[in-house]
Amino acid sequence: MQQTLAVKLAPTVEQRAALIATLECFNAACNAIAQVAFRERLANKFALQKIVYYSIRERFGLSSQMTIRAIAKVVEAYKRDKTIQPNFRLHGALTYDERIMSWHGLEHVSLLAVDGRQLVACRPGDYQQARWDRLHGQADLILRDGTFYLYATLEVPDVPTDDVPDYLGVDLGIVNIAVDSDASVYTGEQVEQQRRAFAHRRRNLQRRQTRAAKRKLQSLRRKQARFQTNSNHCISERATPIGHSPNSERSCSTKRRVLGCQSCWSIPATRRKRALPADTWSGRIAQRRHVSSASCVASLDQPMPSRHASLRRVPGLPVRQPNAGLRTGKVAGVVSCIKAPSNKPLP
Repeated sequence: MQQTLAVKLAPTVEQRAALIATLECFNAACNAIAQVAFRERLANKFALQKIVYYSIRERFGLSSQMTIRAIAKVVEAYKRDKTIQPNFRLHGALTYDERIMSWHGLEHVSLLAVDGRQLVACRPGDYQQARWDRLHGQADLILRDGTFYLYATLEVPDVPTDDVPDYLGVDLGIVNIAVDSDASVYTGEQVEQQRRAFAHRRRNLQRRQTRAAKRKLQSLRRKQARFQTNSNHCISERATPIGHSPNSERSCSTKRRVLGCQSCWSIPATRRKRALPADTWSGRIAQRRHVSSASCVASLDQPMPSRHASLRRVPGLPVRQPNAGLRTGKVAGVVSCIKAPSNKPLP
């Protein structure tokens, strides 16, 4: 089993400039390769390599292995969606393999740049030092918030699986982040309060458009994500405790398999959107659209659900009723109007 280990780098001023220049040159080459791949409709790495290899090396001055890594990066991105041309950020990730990177213990790493090899110092923590002997294979050079990191690959032995006598089912949600089969409810009220607070702060700072406001926005980046990640981790630890005493409600001595449980609870992005408050301008617009669409939605076998009837009516917007000769239904998430048979009464 493979895992990822983040190692912080501490380059000198000259090394930092060389690494940034390498990132910019590498991603510019990726954008040039992506144009050819999209024009020729090529998603095969070997066929694309025959077309662009020599021209990319001559144009951008990349080494042979960096050119191969750039072609592989473009092909992986193009295969995900062949209808659009991939576009790479100026300081996007650069993949190093064993041909262009070598570890000198965990204190230094040798990286190939556009102007030669760079022996860069590392700043590992206790967690990285305990696992550095498992480093294997390639690593990604990342520039995040002005700091360089190497996301290296670890080879970890697989955890043996045993038969468990008991199961714990977990249902994920938004109002309640998790509810398990033991009737334990983990509410998301604190996460929702923090989300609204961060949204309010970002909105006010974005309106100012000053340098101080932009610096504050930079400091708030990913702060909400870190808070929610920590909240998810705390909930997962409470739901699947480790090291509890045998007299506790959930003892670690009893093996339990958790269904639907992950190290961090996750909800798809399409389900995270909250309803806008009705007393705001955006909320009124959204409510009008919802009322207009809800007024023509009814079940094929039942009358209109009560949740549509309980919507607050917006002044000045009449709620339309379905036409007498039509039956409406919701099929696969799409509202469709179906002509009712003349010999069948409407519900």
